[in-house]
Amino acid sequence: MIKLNSNEGKEPNFLDNTGYCAFSCCPAKYCFSSILGLRSTGPKPSLDYGTAVHCAMPFLQRGDLPGALIAFERSWSESRNEEDSKRNLSCATKMLAKWHNERFALQAIPYEIIEPPETGLTLTEAFSDQEFAFAIDLDAPFVFAGRCDAVGREKTAKGLALVEYKTTSELSGRFNASFDLNSQLIGYSTAISILLDEDVKIVYLEALRVTSANPDNLCIPKFVDKWLMNAFCHDFRNRALEIEKCFKSGEWTQRFCGCAPYAMFGSHGYQCDFAILCQSPDWRAMVGAFTVDYWEPFKELATPKEAKELLKDSQDD
Repeated sequence: MIKLNSNEGKEPNFLDNTGYCAFSCCPAKYCFSSILGLRSTGPKPSLDYGTAVHCAMPFLQRGDLPGALIAFERSWSESRNEEDSKRNLSCATKMLAKWHNERFALQAIPYEIIEPPETGLTLTEAFSDQEFAFAIDLDAPFVFAGRCDAVGREKTAKGLALVEYKTTSELSGRFNASFDLNSQLIGYSTAISILLDEDVKIVYLEALRVTSANPDNLCIPKFVDKWLMNAFCHDFRNRALEIEKCFKSGEWTQRFCGCAPYAMFGSHGYQCDFAILCQSPDWRAMVGAFTVDYWEPFKELATPKEAKELLKDSQDD
């Protein structure tokens, strides 16, 4: 059990998919990352590389390969590590050029991007002008906040389509199956359906393989049924209520099944960033290994009440 004093930590004013997953996995993990704002100090080139690709994709969607390469390099230059054999400017150039040549040039994009609506929400850090920002009231203590990469319409059926970009070292059946039941796709589909008052009919997963060899990409269709959206809303409310209870009591349970994938799925993988805190009898003695950086999706959100008031104002407009 992680116990905080009454004056420790920051009161949550939103719940995004990352926080939802963190708390579902382990309340202590959510406490460390969201309530205390702890961040690992080491570099994370895979995340930085993925962010740079996200910055480039809107240009590719418009057929502007030179613009995409400039956007990628501008983002990647802030934390670039050219010593990585598969995450560097040369590999990115090949990967983005192949997407342009095989998808845009051959008109092999099954959707058309639509412009995001004016919501009154200002992203703390915007990656593109195609992102859909949302703060949705799901009848929970906190709004469901986030942003999806893009929204479009199917070229044939004209249904509403969610578009998400993913970089991965593995384009395989295992990667594909990871998104059959996925809180991000279900939650984002729920939010966009509410925001636009129209059900999302399909999700297009734009997957780009990160490799030092020949790059590859796939456009993977996924479907989110209405009953899954309802199930997500139900669980979101429950998790938000649990977070509210934990914050008021200052007690955050440690769930050791979430420290690494083996306990949950019988397979090895990445260890939780905060494992060293839970391995110490005095977790506060190890906090110096982390930096403190509270992340907010939007500039305007201050308290749960103000977040809901801002949401109401934007909907009235």
